[in-house]
Amino acid sequence: MRLTAGKGRMIRGFGLIEVMVALVLIAVMAAALLPLSQHALSVSREGRQREVALRLAESKLDELRHLAQQNQPQLMTSGDSTQRVMETEFSLDWTVSAFHWSAMQQGWLPATALDGGKTEVLVTVVWIDGHDQPQSFSLSSAMVSLPTLTAGPFGRRL
Repeated sequence: MRLTAGKGRMIRGFGLIEVMVALVLIAVMAAALLPLSQHALSVSREGRQREVALRLAESKLDELRHLAQQNQPQLMTSGDSTQRVMETEFSLDWTVSAFHWSAMQQGWLPATALDGGKTEVLVTVVWIDGHDQPQSFSLSSAMVSLPTLTAGPFGRRL
């Protein structure tokens, strides 16, 4: 492309070959960056799945902790459930274990029932990631029932 500027000078523009070379360079760079962006999306998706697993485990622990605070230990039972979030199926499994304090052994011993001693809860979340690999996340907590403030060793409180 040739244009004339004032006083007879020639201005040269881009030719077809230069434009084609530039397009080839842009295409090569885009092709090189595509796998990188796909990897970044995969890592982001896996991070979101871990975040959902954490939130599901925390939610189940909060639910069981609420039952303990409401003095309803009979409702705190082991169990499992399945939830689907963002096209991923998460399996939750929680185990509730009771312990009582042994003054003779100066430690916590397993108990047969939730009798107001210490309760340990283990929540495990399992899911399949984008590479068809099983992933899991576990969260545990111990809860100790506190006596009510309306009664105690010195009689009824006002």
